[in-house]
Amino acid sequence: MKLNFKCLPCNLNQTLRITELLNCTDEQKKLIFADVFDYLKNIDYELANPHTMKGILKIVTKYTNNANPYSEIKKYYNNILLDQAEAIENIIMNSNDLFFTALKTAIIGNIIDFGPAHKFNKDIILEKIKNVDDYNLTVNNSNELKDALSKSKTLLYIGDNCGEIVLDKIFIKFIKETYPDLKVIFAVRGKPALNDVTTEDALMVKMDEVAEIIDSGDGSPGTILENTSDSFREVFFSADTVIAKGQGNYEGLSDVNKDNLFLLFMAKCEVVANIAGVEKMSIVCLKN
Repeated sequence: MKLNFKCLPCNLNQTLRITELLNCTDEQKKLIFADVFDYLKNIDYELANPHTMKGILKIVTKYTNNANPYSEIKKYYNNILLDQAEAIENIIMNSNDLFFTALKTAIIGNIIDFGPAHKFNKDIILEKIKNVDDYNLTVNNSNELKDALSKSKTLLYIGDNCGEIVLDKIFIKFIKETYPDLKVIFAVRGKPALNDVTTEDALMVKMDEVAEIIDSGDGSPGTILENTSDSFREVFFSADTVIAKGQGNYEGLSDVNKDNLFLLFMAKCEVVANIAGVEKMSIVCLKN
């Protein structure tokens, strides 16, 4: 998905939110935004927005010496969902379709995202999960996903955000119960990027109990294949099925030619919603 002009004001707003989170002085903000404006003058509009945001994050780090400004927020949301994990599993266990409910729960968790300018908090997240049966997939390729998994030996599951990763783990548990011979590999970002998951988050929620953990080798807030490591690309293209969570992964992978690539996300911004052909805040399970 190519960079859209409407992404630019969002990127600037994101930059402002980070500088305020880090309590930057006015002088620091002036220097950061001066460099960001210079950087944006020469961006490649053929590339996906996560590539652009990666460059902005480098500029912020240069002036703040903090490459992981969302560190404490990530731990906060990881702990919230960890504390609720048993209750969430019970909600799924009491549903009529365990796989489908676990799938929807994992996608609902994609609301935990500090990139788009939508509103969420602990109460909103837990209320949505509690009422998971009230939500429908606007694009529902879940049967195709189940069919692909039934024929697969390996699944690459590319994570997205903090907190959400707990719901990913729960979903993976149900996947493995349904397909016990399936090998699952869970991928995280290679470096901190907004509130995206890294190896630290994966280990915090004990993802290694259900999957092998790898990283992309890249610090983009999404999966831009040309920026990832050779080893990640080898796993990506050799996996029988790939599940990619979140808008950043949708933006980076929606144009990639790969069999059995499934994009699971909540369309939290107008640009992504329009391209996906859904209403804003819809939840989607899309076979690419």
